[in-house]
Amino acid sequence: MLKNVLLSILSFFILIFNGVSASANNDFDGRYNSKFQFRMGAASVCPRTLPIEIELQVTNNKIVGTMFNNGGGNSHQFCKLYHNGSLKGSVDNDGKIISLSVKQNDGHSMQYSSFKISGKLDGKLTLLSRNSRYHPPHKFSLEKRGSSKKANKVQTNDLNSNRLNKNEIICSDRNRAFNPSTSNFSNSSISTFEKYFPETIKLTNDFIYFSTNKNIEAKHNWKVLGANERDYDKALISEASRVHTVFRYTLQRRRDKLIASMTPRNSYRRPQSIVYSKCLTVADNSQNIKNDIICLTAI
Repeated sequence: MLKNVLLSILSFFILIFNGVSASANNDFDGRYNSKFQFRMGAASVCPRTLPIEIELQVTNNKIVGTMFNNGGGNSHQFCKLYHNGSLKGSVDNDGKIISLSVKQNDGHSMQYSSFKISGKLDGKLTLLSRNSRYHPPHKFSLEKRGSSKKANKVQTNDLNSNRLNKNEIICSDRNRAFNPSTSNFSNSSISTFEKYFPETIKLTNDFIYFSTNKNIEAKHNWKVLGANERDYDKALISEASRVHTVFRYTLQRRRDKLIASMTPRNSYRRPQSIVYSKCLTVADNSQNIKNDIICLTAI
Protein backbone atom coordinates (compact mmCIF):
# COMPACT_ATOMS: atom_id res chain seq x y z
CA MET A 1 0.00 0.00 0.00
CA LEU A 2 2.72 2.44 1.05
CA LYS A 3 4.75 1.44 -1.98
CA ASN A 4 1.87 2.28 -4.32
CA VAL A 5 1.36 5.66 -2.64
CA LEU A 6 5.05 6.51 -3.00
CA LEU A 7 5.02 5.48 -6.65
CA SER A 8 1.96 7.68 -7.26
CA ILE A 9 3.64 10.64 -5.61
CA LEU A 10 6.82 10.07 -7.65
CA SER A 11 4.81 9.85 -10.89
CA PHE A 12 3.04 13.10 -10.03
CA PHE A 13 6.32 14.98 -9.58
CA ILE A 14 7.72 13.51 -12.80
CA LEU A 15 4.67 14.82 -14.69
CA ILE A 16 5.08 18.24 -13.09
CA PHE A 17 8.79 18.34 -13.98
CA ASN A 18 8.17 17.30 -17.59
CA GLY A 19 5.42 19.89 -17.94
CA VAL A 20 7.66 22.66 -16.62
CA SER A 21 10.53 21.58 -18.88
CA ALA A 22 8.29 21.53 -21.96
CA SER A 23 6.89 24.95 -21.07
CA ALA A 24 10.37 26.38 -20.57
CA ASN A 25 11.45 24.96 -23.93
CA ASN A 26 8.51 26.55 -25.75
CA ASP A 27 9.35 29.90 -24.20
CA PHE A 28 12.39 30.17 -26.49
CA ASP A 29 10.49 29.52 -29.72
CA GLY A 30 10.07 32.64 -31.81
CA ARG A 31 11.89 35.22 -33.86
CA TYR A 32 14.96 37.11 -32.64
CA ASN A 33 16.76 40.14 -34.01
CA SER A 34 19.92 42.08 -33.25
CA LYS A 35 21.51 45.15 -34.83
CA PHE A 36 24.95 46.35 -33.78
CA GLN A 37 28.04 48.17 -35.01
CA PHE A 38 31.05 45.89 -35.45
CA ARG A 39 34.47 47.48 -35.03
CA MET A 40 37.21 45.81 -37.08
CA GLY A 41 40.79 45.48 -35.87
CA ALA A 42 43.27 48.34 -36.27
CA ALA A 43 45.03 46.61 -39.18
CA SER A 44 41.79 46.14 -41.13
CA VAL A 45 40.99 47.73 -44.51
CA CYS A 46 37.61 48.80 -43.05
CA PRO A 47 38.14 51.88 -40.82
CA ARG A 48 34.41 52.49 -40.31
CA THR A 49 32.23 50.18 -38.26
CA LEU A 50 30.23 47.48 -40.03
CA PRO A 51 26.44 47.59 -39.38
CA ILE A 52 25.53 43.96 -38.72
CA GLU A 53 21.97 42.66 -38.50
CA ILE A 54 21.13 39.16 -37.33
CA GLU A 55 17.72 37.48 -37.76
CA LEU A 56 17.00 34.13 -36.07
CA GLN A 57 14.01 31.82 -36.01
CA VAL A 58 13.89 29.24 -33.19
CA THR A 59 11.52 26.28 -33.46
CA ASN A 60 11.68 23.16 -31.28
CA ASN A 61 15.31 23.79 -30.29
CA LYS A 62 16.38 24.31 -33.92
CA ILE A 63 17.81 27.64 -35.08
CA VAL A 64 17.93 29.03 -38.61
CA GLY A 65 18.67 32.58 -39.67
CA THR A 66 20.74 35.07 -41.60
CA MET A 67 23.43 37.66 -40.96
CA PHE A 68 23.75 40.80 -43.09
CA ASN A 69 26.24 43.67 -43.38
CA ASN A 70 26.17 46.32 -46.14
CA GLY A 71 29.74 47.56 -45.66
CA GLY A 72 28.98 50.65 -43.61
CA GLY A 73 30.23 53.09 -46.24
CA ASN A 74 33.77 51.66 -46.32
CA SER A 75 35.41 51.94 -49.72
CA HIS A 76 37.22 48.59 -49.81
CA GLN A 77 35.31 45.82 -51.59
CA PHE A 78 35.91 43.31 -48.77
CA CYS A 79 34.04 45.40 -46.20
CA LYS A 80 30.58 44.56 -47.53
CA LEU A 81 31.45 40.87 -47.88
CA TYR A 82 32.35 40.20 -44.25
CA HIS A 83 29.73 38.76 -41.88
CA ASN A 84 27.18 37.94 -44.57
CA GLY A 85 25.69 34.49 -44.63
CA SER A 86 23.31 31.93 -43.19
CA LEU A 87 23.00 30.63 -39.63
CA LYS A 88 22.12 27.13 -38.46
CA GLY A 89 22.24 25.48 -35.07
CA SER A 90 20.42 24.34 -31.95
CA VAL A 91 19.65 25.49 -28.40
CA ASP A 92 18.96 23.59 -25.19
CA ASN A 93 15.87 23.91 -22.99
CA ASP A 94 17.52 26.68 -20.93
CA GLY A 95 18.20 28.88 -23.94
CA LYS A 96 21.92 28.08 -24.08
CA ILE A 97 23.24 27.71 -27.60
CA ILE A 98 24.52 24.19 -28.23
CA SER A 99 25.87 25.15 -31.64
CA LEU A 100 25.24 28.05 -34.00
CA SER A 101 27.44 28.10 -37.07
CA VAL A 102 27.83 30.88 -39.63
CA LYS A 103 28.19 29.93 -43.29
CA GLN A 104 29.69 32.92 -45.08
CA ASN A 105 28.53 33.71 -48.62
CA ASP A 106 32.02 34.74 -49.73
CA GLY A 107 35.16 32.57 -49.82
CA HIS A 108 37.47 35.30 -48.52
CA SER A 109 35.10 36.06 -45.65
CA MET A 110 34.96 32.37 -44.80
CA GLN A 111 38.70 32.43 -44.10
CA TYR A 112 38.71 35.51 -41.86
CA SER A 113 35.31 36.61 -40.51
CA SER A 114 32.64 35.04 -38.28
CA PHE A 115 32.12 31.28 -38.12
CA LYS A 116 30.00 30.77 -34.99
CA ILE A 117 27.97 32.39 -32.19
CA SER A 118 28.05 31.29 -28.56
CA GLY A 119 26.04 32.27 -25.46
CA LYS A 120 22.37 32.32 -24.40
CA LEU A 121 19.35 33.54 -26.34
CA ASP A 122 18.13 35.57 -23.37
CA GLY A 123 21.57 36.75 -22.29
CA LYS A 124 24.89 37.77 -23.75
CA LEU A 125 26.15 36.24 -26.97
CA THR A 126 29.54 36.41 -28.67
CA LEU A 127 30.24 36.58 -32.38
CA LEU A 128 33.50 34.68 -33.01
CA SER A 129 35.67 34.96 -36.12
CA ARG A 130 38.50 32.86 -37.51
CA ASN A 131 40.98 35.76 -37.46
CA SER A 132 40.61 37.74 -34.23
CA ARG A 133 43.28 40.25 -35.26
CA TYR A 134 41.05 41.69 -37.96
CA HIS A 135 37.71 40.50 -36.54
CA PRO A 136 37.79 40.67 -32.73
CA PRO A 137 35.16 38.76 -30.69
CA HIS A 138 32.04 40.91 -30.34
CA LYS A 139 29.44 40.66 -27.57
CA PHE A 140 25.80 41.43 -28.35
CA SER A 141 22.27 40.54 -27.28
CA LEU A 142 19.07 39.54 -29.06
CA GLU A 143 15.58 41.02 -28.97
CA LYS A 144 12.85 38.42 -29.02
CA ARG A 145 10.00 39.33 -31.31
CA GLY A 146 7.96 36.17 -30.81
CA SER A 147 5.61 36.85 -33.71
CA SER A 148 6.42 38.80 -36.83
CA LYS A 149 7.41 42.44 -36.44
CA LYS A 150 5.41 43.23 -39.58
CA ALA A 151 1.74 42.97 -40.47
CA ASN A 152 1.23 39.41 -39.24
CA LYS A 153 -0.66 40.27 -36.05
CA VAL A 154 -3.56 37.87 -36.49
CA GLN A 155 -1.67 34.61 -36.77
CA THR A 156 2.01 33.86 -36.27
CA ASN A 157 4.01 31.74 -38.71
CA ASP A 158 4.26 28.15 -37.51
CA LEU A 159 7.14 26.34 -39.18
CA ASN A 160 5.52 22.99 -38.41
CA SER A 161 2.11 23.91 -39.80
CA ASN A 162 0.55 21.71 -42.48
CA ARG A 163 -1.50 24.57 -43.88
CA LEU A 164 -1.13 28.14 -45.09
CA ASN A 165 -1.48 30.84 -42.48
CA LYS A 166 -3.11 34.23 -43.06
CA ASN A 167 0.00 36.06 -44.27
CA GLU A 168 1.62 33.37 -46.41
CA ILE A 169 1.64 32.49 -50.10
CA ILE A 170 2.99 29.66 -52.23
CA CYS A 171 3.77 30.22 -55.92
CA SER A 172 4.93 27.95 -58.75
CA ASP A 173 4.71 27.60 -62.55
CA ARG A 174 7.83 29.65 -63.20
CA ASN A 175 7.87 30.98 -66.75
CA ARG A 176 11.62 30.49 -67.16
CA ALA A 177 14.86 29.96 -65.29
CA PHE A 178 17.42 32.61 -64.39
CA ASN A 179 19.50 33.67 -67.42
CA PRO A 180 22.89 35.12 -66.42
CA SER A 181 23.63 36.51 -69.89
CA THR A 182 20.52 38.73 -69.74
CA SER A 183 22.00 40.63 -66.80
CA ASN A 184 25.62 40.54 -68.02
CA PHE A 185 26.66 37.82 -65.58
CA SER A 186 29.12 35.10 -66.48
CA ASN A 187 27.91 31.49 -66.57
CA SER A 188 29.79 30.92 -63.31
CA SER A 189 27.13 33.04 -61.60
CA ILE A 190 24.30 30.67 -62.47
CA SER A 191 24.53 28.63 -59.25
CA THR A 192 24.79 31.83 -57.18
CA PHE A 193 21.59 33.39 -58.47
CA GLU A 194 19.33 30.63 -59.75
CA LYS A 195 18.55 29.54 -56.17
CA TYR A 196 16.57 32.80 -55.76
CA PHE A 197 14.20 31.68 -58.54
CA PRO A 198 13.25 28.14 -57.40
CA GLU A 199 10.61 25.86 -58.91
CA THR A 200 8.23 26.62 -56.03
CA ILE A 201 8.54 29.43 -53.48
CA LYS A 202 6.81 30.14 -50.16
CA LEU A 203 6.71 33.67 -48.74
CA THR A 204 5.95 34.58 -45.12
CA ASN A 205 6.46 37.74 -43.10
CA ASP A 206 9.57 36.23 -41.52
CA PHE A 207 11.29 33.97 -44.02
CA ILE A 208 11.30 32.93 -47.67
CA TYR A 209 11.42 29.20 -48.45
CA PHE A 210 12.09 27.16 -51.58
CA SER A 211 11.17 23.74 -52.91
CA THR A 212 12.43 21.77 -55.90
CA ASN A 213 8.99 20.23 -56.44
CA LYS A 214 7.16 21.87 -59.35
CA ASN A 215 3.71 20.72 -58.21
CA ILE A 216 2.28 23.50 -56.05
CA GLU A 217 -0.16 21.15 -54.31
CA ALA A 218 2.41 18.45 -53.58
CA LYS A 219 3.96 17.70 -50.21
CA HIS A 220 6.95 20.05 -50.02
CA ASN A 221 10.09 19.75 -47.93
CA TRP A 222 10.67 23.47 -47.52
CA LYS A 223 14.16 24.83 -47.01
CA VAL A 224 15.03 28.35 -45.88
CA LEU A 225 16.18 30.65 -48.67
CA GLY A 226 16.67 33.67 -46.41
CA ALA A 227 15.10 36.15 -44.02
CA ASN A 228 12.38 38.36 -45.50
CA GLU A 229 13.25 42.03 -45.01
CA ARG A 230 9.74 43.22 -45.98
CA ASP A 231 6.18 41.84 -45.93
CA TYR A 232 5.06 38.49 -47.34
CA ASP A 233 3.37 40.04 -50.42
CA LYS A 234 6.29 42.42 -51.12
CA ALA A 235 9.21 40.28 -50.03
CA LEU A 236 12.88 41.21 -50.32
CA ILE A 237 16.26 39.52 -49.84
CA SER A 238 19.61 41.30 -50.05
CA GLU A 239 22.38 39.10 -51.44
CA ALA A 240 25.73 40.27 -50.12
CA SER A 241 27.89 38.68 -52.78
CA ARG A 242 30.53 40.47 -54.80
CA VAL A 243 27.85 41.87 -57.10
CA HIS A 244 25.56 42.77 -54.17
CA THR A 245 22.11 42.20 -55.59
CA VAL A 246 18.56 42.74 -54.31
CA PHE A 247 15.82 40.17 -54.98
CA ARG A 248 12.16 41.21 -54.75
CA TYR A 249 9.01 39.07 -54.82
CA THR A 250 5.84 41.07 -55.46
CA LEU A 251 2.35 39.58 -55.44
CA GLN A 252 0.19 41.18 -58.13
CA ARG A 253 -3.03 43.03 -57.30
CA ARG A 254 -5.25 40.14 -58.39
CA ARG A 255 -3.10 37.88 -56.18
CA ASP A 256 -2.76 35.28 -58.91
CA LYS A 257 0.82 35.97 -60.04
CA LEU A 258 4.15 36.66 -58.38
CA ILE A 259 6.83 38.81 -60.01
CA ALA A 260 10.32 37.78 -58.89
CA SER A 261 12.90 40.39 -59.85
CA MET A 262 16.64 40.78 -59.51
CA THR A 263 18.17 44.27 -59.25
CA PRO A 264 21.98 44.39 -59.34
CA ARG A 265 23.52 47.34 -57.52
CA ASN A 266 26.19 47.57 -60.21
CA SER A 267 24.97 50.00 -62.88
CA TYR A 268 26.43 48.01 -65.78
CA ARG A 269 24.36 44.91 -64.94
CA ARG A 270 20.74 44.75 -66.07
CA PRO A 271 17.73 43.83 -63.91
CA GLN A 272 15.80 40.67 -64.63
CA SER A 273 12.27 39.48 -63.83
CA ILE A 274 10.68 36.03 -63.69
CA VAL A 275 6.93 35.36 -63.36
CA TYR A 276 5.29 32.68 -61.21
CA SER A 277 1.87 32.26 -62.80
CA LYS A 278 0.17 30.17 -60.10
CA CYS A 279 -0.16 31.31 -56.48
CA LEU A 280 -2.07 29.99 -53.47
CA THR A 281 -3.09 32.05 -50.45
CA VAL A 282 -5.19 31.28 -47.40
CA ALA A 283 -8.20 32.56 -49.35
CA ASP A 284 -7.86 29.63 -51.75
CA ASN A 285 -9.03 26.14 -50.98
CA SER A 286 -5.46 25.26 -50.01
CA GLN A 287 -5.56 24.76 -46.25
CA ASN A 288 -5.01 21.03 -46.54
CA ILE A 289 -1.79 21.23 -48.54
CA LYS A 290 0.82 19.19 -46.66
CA ASN A 291 3.89 21.38 -46.24
CA ASP A 292 6.58 19.94 -43.97
CA ILE A 293 9.24 22.61 -43.54
CA ILE A 294 12.81 21.45 -42.99
CA CYS A 295 14.85 24.03 -41.08
CA LEU A 296 17.94 23.95 -43.28
CA THR A 297 19.86 26.72 -44.99
CA ALA A 298 19.77 27.06 -48.73
CA ILE A 299 23.44 27.92 -49.10
